[in-house]
Amino acid sequence: MDAFCLDLLHKHFQALDIPPDFAPADPGSVEVLRASALAETLENAYRDPDFCAFADLYGKGRTDQAAGNTILHVYDFLRALPDYDRRLDEYLTPWQRENGFAFTCWHDLLLAEAARCAKAARELLTAALADCKEDFVLAQVQAEEKGKTAASKAKAVAGVNDKFAEPLSRLESAAALLGEVERLAKTYRVTAYPTFLILNSKGEEVGRLLGGAKTPEDFIARVKAELENIGK
Repeated sequence: MDAFCLDLLHKHFQALDIPPDFAPADPGSVEVLRASALAETLENAYRDPDFCAFADLYGKGRTDQAAGNTILHVYDFLRALPDYDRRLDEYLTPWQRENGFAFTCWHDLLLAEAARCAKAARELLTAALADCKEDFVLAQVQAEEKGKTAASKAKAVAGVNDKFAEPLSRLESAAALLGEVERLAKTYRVTAYPTFLILNSKGEEVGRLLGGAKTPEDFIARVKAELENIGK
């Protein structure tokens, strides 16, 4: 609090209904009050299953320090904004809608980042598969060169085949799965995650659900409601 504001408060303390001998809190006292308020807030928040999920995501081990620090960072950010109550309502409004995350500014940013990471993973996977195949061929050639008889060569090559069988299979399966995911996303124009598609026997889309649910029962109810709409 600067000197001008402090002088203004001292001169008009009666209008603010505060004691005339008030004094600004020192940094130590402020931290104690913040810690006490945060502890009370966390205690009340843990009654909410959604907050428990948040704490599990941001917490480390048996402490909720990370979750508490996140709350304080958000609080300090909001307090620095003019008319922070109104801004907070604006930030929360999209989350009140079904699949509210899709209507926030974070959706496109995180989706783009996820796409970038997926593309990088695909490139690494493709490179790893190509390297593994090259190493496999080279190992086969070296195994044949070391063998002095047909039987020893066959045994050496069989050992190479056994050595590379599992990693090659896993890489090829992963590449095939990733390719199928990309094909489905393109075919059905999936632009948000999670997206649940309802298909008929011909593989044609007849319904879709965006976003998950808080409980399995809620998700089942959403699926039933969508199926009822399809049947109308």
